[in-house]
Amino acid sequence: MKGSWRVGKVAGIGFYIHITFPLFIAFLAWEPYQSGGISAAVGMVSFLLSVFVCVLLHELGHAFAAKYFGIRTHDITLLPIGGVARLERMPEKPSQELVVALAGPLVNVVIVLILLPWVVFRYSFPIEDTLGSVPFWNFDWLTGLLGVNVVILLFNLLPAFPMDGGRVLRSLLAFWLNYHNATRVAVFLGRLMAVFFVATGFWIEQYVLMLIGVFVFVGAGRESVKTSSGFSGVRSIVDQVMSTQCRVFHPDDSVSLAMIELARGEQQDFPVIDQGAIRGLLCRRDILLRVPDLGSDISIKNIMRVDYPVIKREDSMQRVLEKLDQSPGVSVPVLEGDRMLGLVTADQVLEYLVNETENPAQN
Repeated sequence: MKGSWRVGKVAGIGFYIHITFPLFIAFLAWEPYQSGGISAAVGMVSFLLSVFVCVLLHELGHAFAAKYFGIRTHDITLLPIGGVARLERMPEKPSQELVVALAGPLVNVVIVLILLPWVVFRYSFPIEDTLGSVPFWNFDWLTGLLGVNVVILLFNLLPAFPMDGGRVLRSLLAFWLNYHNATRVAVFLGRLMAVFFVATGFWIEQYVLMLIGVFVFVGAGRESVKTSSGFSGVRSIVDQVMSTQCRVFHPDDSVSLAMIELARGEQQDFPVIDQGAIRGLLCRRDILLRVPDLGSDISIKNIMRVDYPVIKREDSMQRVLEKLDQSPGVSVPVLEGDRMLGLVTADQVLEYLVNETENPAQN
């Protein structure tokens, strides 16, 4: 993120602080300094830093959950309004997004459960001694940190983007709706909440609530644009561009049959099907490389690929392009469950996207 300084790595993930972060700390510490001197300012700074450690742990919760699903986190940036974990891509399935979205708030739940017995103990058995001046033993300090984590938890679970609650809502909706429509519903509900915050803040003269409403409204709009530009209509695109009338073979068929089809020039990669399920992919490059040594009378199962990417209809556009790039051939099978629907190539997707860009109204 522009205007950020790298301060190190946490669990192998680059950790940055935005340029406004130290300014925010200094601003909040100024009033305690004026009223209580340097010790009060140091106390405020230590408390704020402990809050942002909790925010960092919150973002690491997202990062570790994403890593479990094979999604790398580029970096984590701390801002005055919270933290941002930048994932390389969105989770593919609603259940995965649900886990990743809830992992952050779950960290705050754990922190609350750790602090709560400590605060209750101090409240029940007040100890008036020198330990009261130590931040980690000070009752007000612990109570404040507990309260902040509760606020972070509740605020992030608001069912509106860009908070975690918005992603939780979308992932739940995506069990019944496609990803694009689930996002649209979640964005609409989030904007309704934002308008309510702004109107209520204006009515009761709570301008912080109005700012939160604006923040939620803008965040919802960004998520809508991101989804529309990067993820919307993926299923429709794949359905429109993939080849459904493609030649398939059985594992026991001879490679010579595939060579005849290859010579026709209509298809370069061939799905290998057995008992209604895809078992492998026979690629043009493998035929050209292996046949001179093994001959054309060998069975297809001897040279077919069994480790290859497949596109699922719920995949995001980014994931579709990644799988096309990883393919050993020029084609990638499209699956719905275990059933093969067809083949798609990068050229087909690119041609569609270019055509859509040139003729948006028509498409």
